[in-house]
Amino acid sequence: MKLKERDQIIIMTILLSLCAFLTFYFHAVLGIGIVFTHFFYIPIIIASIWWKRKGIIAALFLSILLVLSHMFIRGNVSTINDFFRAPMFIVVGLVTAILSERIAKGQKALQKSYDKSEQRVIERTSELKLANEQLESEVNERRHAEKALQESKGKLSAMLQSIGDHMSMMDENLNILWANDIAKKVFGEDIIGKKCYKTYHGKEKPCDDGNCIAIKTFRDGKVHEHDTQVIDKNGKTICFHCTANVSLKDEKGKPTAVLEISRDVTEHKKGEEALRESEEKFRTIFNSINDAVFIQDSETGAILDVNSTMCEMYGYTRKEVLQLKNQDLSLGQSPYSQQEALEWMRKAAAGNPQVFEWMAKHKSGRLFWVEVNIKKAIIESQDRLLIVARDITGRKKAEEELKESEAKLNEAQRIAKIGSWDLDLITNKLSWSDEVYRMFGFKPQQFGETYESFLKNIHPEDRELVNKAYTDSLKNKEPYNIIHRLKIKDGTIKYVNERCETFYDDSGKPILSIGTIQDITERKKAEEARERLNAELIQKNKELEQIVFVASHDLRSPLVNIKGFSSELELSIKELITKLQDESITNEVKEKIAPLLEEEIPEALQFILKSTAKMDTLLTGLLKLSRVGRAELTIVKIDMNKLISDIIDASAFQIKDLDVKLDVNDLPPCKGDRKQIDQLFSNLLDNALKYLDPNRSGVIKISGYREKKKSIYCIEDNGIGIAQEHQKKIFEIFHQLNPETSSGEGLGLNKANRIIEKHLGKIWVESEYGKGSKFYVAIPMK
Repeated sequence: MKLKERDQIIIMTILLSLCAFLTFYFHAVLGIGIVFTHFFYIPIIIASIWWKRKGIIAALFLSILLVLSHMFIRGNVSTINDFFRAPMFIVVGLVTAILSERIAKGQKALQKSYDKSEQRVIERTSELKLANEQLESEVNERRHAEKALQESKGKLSAMLQSIGDHMSMMDENLNILWANDIAKKVFGEDIIGKKCYKTYHGKEKPCDDGNCIAIKTFRDGKVHEHDTQVIDKNGKTICFHCTANVSLKDEKGKPTAVLEISRDVTEHKKGEEALRESEEKFRTIFNSINDAVFIQDSETGAILDVNSTMCEMYGYTRKEVLQLKNQDLSLGQSPYSQQEALEWMRKAAAGNPQVFEWMAKHKSGRLFWVEVNIKKAIIESQDRLLIVARDITGRKKAEEELKESEAKLNEAQRIAKIGSWDLDLITNKLSWSDEVYRMFGFKPQQFGETYESFLKNIHPEDRELVNKAYTDSLKNKEPYNIIHRLKIKDGTIKYVNERCETFYDDSGKPILSIGTIQDITERKKAEEARERLNAELIQKNKELEQIVFVASHDLRSPLVNIKGFSSELELSIKELITKLQDESITNEVKEKIAPLLEEEIPEALQFILKSTAKMDTLLTGLLKLSRVGRAELTIVKIDMNKLISDIIDASAFQIKDLDVKLDVNDLPPCKGDRKQIDQLFSNLLDNALKYLDPNRSGVIKISGYREKKKSIYCIEDNGIGIAQEHQKKIFEIFHQLNPETSSGEGLGLNKANRIIEKHLGKIWVESEYGKGSKFYVAIPMK
C-alpha cells in the first residue's frame, strides 16, 4: 500500500534528522570521521523513489549538511568528503529519480500492453474456437453426406466467405483450388490455380514436408496446425496460425483436397513479444536488485518466485526454494519460526506494510541477520506479498562493535579516570560522560548540566582560574590545558587536568566547546611524595658526599703520618744495619739482630707500605666519585668526532706503544656536559687498551648512530673479553676483573655509569670471554 504524502514527509523528516544527528555525533562528540555517510543514501534513494526529481532536495540537504559539518564542527574541508562525496549524493538522487520515473512509465505501458494483448488473445481464441467448432461440425456433416455437401457447395462457399479468417483449398499438388474473399484481398484476386508455397511464401519449391501442414494432412488425413509467417501481395510479412483439414475425398476415402484456415495473429504475436520483452526486463530488474526478493501467496505464504540475489544469499537454487517454507529459511525457533512469519505476513496482507529484523538461515546452516520489508502487491491480477530481505549482518556486527566500543570507551574512561564533556553555547546545554558524573560525585542525570552549575563544583580558590582560562580561550580562539581542583559535596578535594577546544561558525561566533577532564589526584599526591623524597634524597646525597669528602680528607692526614713514619723506620733500619757492621758488637748480638733487620722488619714494613698505597688509591677514588656527584652539569651540544679525536691524541703514545689499530667512524653529535662525557669515553678507551689480548694484535673500533631521540655509541675491542659472571658486576664500585694484574682503583666503569645516569642515558656491555667486548653508550638528545 502506498504511503500517504503526510506519512512520507514524516518518515523523511525522521531520516534526515537521524543523518544530522549521526553527523553531529561522529564529528562533534567522537571527533572522528567514519563512513557513516553511507547511511545518507537511504533517505536520498527513498525520497527520489517517492517524489522523483523533487526528492533531490533531500540529497542537496545532506550534501550541504556534510560540507557544513566539516567546516563548522571539524574545522576543515576534506577534498574527498566535500567535493566528491557531497556531489555524489546529488548524482545518486538524480539517477534514482530518473530510473524511478522510467520504471513507473514502463510499468504503466507494460501493463497497458499486457492487458490489451491478453484481451486480444482471449477474443481471438474465442473466435478461433468457435470457428473451429463450426468447421469441425461442417466437416463431420460433409463426411456423412458428401453428396449433399457437393449439392450445397454454393451455400457452403457463401458461408465460408463470411468467415473472418483466411481460407483456401488446395489439391494434392498444392494448387489453390478455392480461396475466400479475405484471402484474395490479401494475396491477390488471381491466386486461384497458383501454387500455395509461391503465393504465401514466395518460394519456388514446396515447403519442407516436416513444416507443411497441407502435405501432412494429405498424407495421414488428420488435422494439423502450426504458426508460420507469410508474405502478402504488398510484400508485408504476416503471422498466421494455420489449421489444415481434409475437405474432399475420393471413393476410396483418400483426401483429394485440403482446406487450410489461417488466422492473422500478427498483433497477438506482437503482444506476446512485448510481453516476453517486458518479462525479460522485469526479470533483469528483478534479478539485479541487491536485496533478496520473494513473491509469496498472501493466504498460504507459499513461495511463488524469488530473484537471483535470494538464491545467492540463502545458498539454494530457485527450484529448491519453491519447495521450501519460511520455516526452512529461518532460525526456526521463536521468535523466528513459521508461526511468527505467518503473523507478519497476515498483517501485511491486511494492508499494513511490515518492516522488522529476522534471523535467517543459509542452506549450510549458517545464521545471518536480514531486515525484512513486506508489502501487499497485485501481481498478474492476484493478491500477492512482495517480501524484500536485506542482509544486515554487517550492520548488526557494526552495531554490536559500536556498543562494545562505547562500553570499552566508558570502561577505559573509568579506569583512566578521564571523562569527556561538550557545551552547546547556543542553548547553554552541558553534556557529561558517565565518568565526569562519578568524578564530581554525582549519579548520571542528577545534575543540572550548565556552565554556571559546573563552576559551582570547582574549588572556590580555583573558580576564577578556570573561568578565566575558558573565557580567554573563547576570546583568543585557542584551546586551553589547565590543572585545577574540585571540591566534592562530601568535602573531598580532587585535582583534575582539564583540556578544552571551542568551534566557531562563519561569523566567528562560538557554537560548541568540547573538552576532557582527567582525575590526577593520585598522580598529584605521588608527585608531591616524589618531590619530598627527591628533596630528602638530595639532602642525604649531599650529606653522604660530605661524609665521603670529609672522611677521605681526614683519613689522608693519618695516612700521611703512617707513610712518613714508615719511611723514617725504613731509614732507621738501614742505619741499624750499617751500625751492625761495627766490630765492637759481638757476633752473638749480630746473629740475633740481623734476621730482624734484614727479613722480618722489612717484610712487615713492605706490607704496611702496600696497604698504605691501597688506602691512598681508594681515598683518591672516593674523592673523585664525590666530585662527580657534586658537579653541576653544563649541557651543550658536543661534536663527538672532535671529542674522540682529542681523547685519542691524549692516548697517542700508549696506542702507538701497544701497536693498536684504531678504526673510528663518523659519529653523530649529542648533548651533555663536555668534561664528564670526555671523562666517560676516556675511561672506556682506557679500559679497551688495558684489557687487550697479548696474544694478538689489538683492534679498537668506535662507531655511532641515531635512534629516535638518542645518540648511541659503541667502543668495540678484540681484547680478553669479560666472563658472563662478571658482566653484571663490572659497573659496581671497586670491582676489578684481574685485581692481581690490573692497576687502578676499580672505579672507572662505576664512574662512567654515574656520569651516564646523570645524563639520563644508559650504558651496557656485550662481551664473549676470549673474543672481546662491546660497550654501548646511549645519550638522549635533550
